[in-house]
Amino acid sequence: MKKLPEFPGRGGDTAWLAAAVLFALALRAFFFSALTGYDEFAYARIAGDIADGTFRFRDVSGYYGFRYFVTFPAALAHKLVGQTPYSAAAWPLLCSLGNTALAYFLGKELFGPRAGTLAAFFQAFLPISVIFGTMLYPDEILVFWTGLSSLFFLKGSRIPGRWGGAVFFALSGLCVGLGWHTRLNSAVMLLVYAVWILRSGPRPAHFALAGGFLSLLIPDWAAGAALAGDPLFSLKSQLAKLSADFNIAPRGHLIYLRGLLGIDLYGLALFGFYFYFFAAAAFTAARRKEFGRLWLPLTWFAIVLAYLEFGPSSLSPYQPVHKELRFLSMAFFPVILTAAYFVSGLEAARSRAMAAAFLLLTSAGASWKMSVYRADEAAPFRLAAAYLKDRSPSAVYADGALGNSLGYYLRDRHKEPYYRGAAAGEGFIRPLAAALSAPPGSCIASEVPEGSPVGDSGRPSPAPLSLEKGPGELFVVPGGARIYCFKQAI
Repeated sequence: MKKLPEFPGRGGDTAWLAAAVLFALALRAFFFSALTGYDEFAYARIAGDIADGTFRFRDVSGYYGFRYFVTFPAALAHKLVGQTPYSAAAWPLLCSLGNTALAYFLGKELFGPRAGTLAAFFQAFLPISVIFGTMLYPDEILVFWTGLSSLFFLKGSRIPGRWGGAVFFALSGLCVGLGWHTRLNSAVMLLVYAVWILRSGPRPAHFALAGGFLSLLIPDWAAGAALAGDPLFSLKSQLAKLSADFNIAPRGHLIYLRGLLGIDLYGLALFGFYFYFFAAAAFTAARRKEFGRLWLPLTWFAIVLAYLEFGPSSLSPYQPVHKELRFLSMAFFPVILTAAYFVSGLEAARSRAMAAAFLLLTSAGASWKMSVYRADEAAPFRLAAAYLKDRSPSAVYADGALGNSLGYYLRDRHKEPYYRGAAAGEGFIRPLAAALSAPPGSCIASEVPEGSPVGDSGRPSPAPLSLEKGPGELFVVPGGARIYCFKQAI
């Protein structure tokens, strides 16, 4: 295949990249997601505690607190501008804009400037990136670290010699380590690099990759040994939480392919039609016997998809955990890059323009659809928080997403850390199971599917809870929640 031509004009590539980043910023601002879901409120609450100067290593459980590069940058934003949806969104937004720039540099490195420019615009408009670009989730942050790691690895691979590129390999491993402290599955990139190394031939410089990665793990091991008596304390805690999640919500195989192919319309709203262009590129390359140009992104995609489909949370016993569809953000750099390669290689300028326009316009529509869905999902949490702030309860009994969201919204009323260990039932936000002894002046918030009947007491009685009758008032939250507040004793 001939070398892809550059865009004409002095500084043209820089101007196109700047335009892509500006479009990315405008889209993320227009479809601003803010705080909408269970995990997001958990990260935001922990970030608030860190901003207040509280992080107790031994008391942290699950994975939320040990995803340091989600919570600590968010805590810095909280510290600088206060606790607002905008401070929670600042760090993922920066990473999402960085991903637009990385798409350009990766595309240019692999396929030339034209493909790089198209990749930048594709990433800017990618629905999952637009929506999660302002949500405090690990996804866009993790994509940034893995994308930056890949760029460094590619740069190092271009430098010949036994030790050529060692600095770039070390930086690549360092970025995988930063990803590890964002979400553990960033380590799957090491498998991608292992395939690359085997294909190109191993050399001493590649040891720097492991060195960079380990340099980010050693401080965590040291903290675990010093503060919890176990160097692997954070890792074990995260794996235990993943195992528990599997037991609660196991998922069937092929969930990702359903989403990518649009059979699952939720997946189509997240990914648009990029997968079809990715598949068309692979088919065309195979037909033209140019598969070698695509082997790296195809391998990258295949390894990440295989991990998501069959990757375990536990090796003993082997326990696969099927992630949410949004986890496919990890695999979308190779999809974006391959789609850009395909579109940039179309011979007719009109064909290139029509293909790019189709992807960008349908992506904007999908982002709008997903934005509406997220807004509807967030509305009950905001309504419940506003109601409880007006009532000024002495304590709130809630579990799950309501417990997390109310704990965030009502932090001005309680300052206990997010993780309280054995004392969890004595804070301002208390487990729903303890509501049987709810004192006057307290409130119970429960998630009840819309349309569920209310008990004969006129209040929510979610199984296995059976609340005693007592004076109070019920507030039905549109969207699927109910709040009952006990009246103060006279």
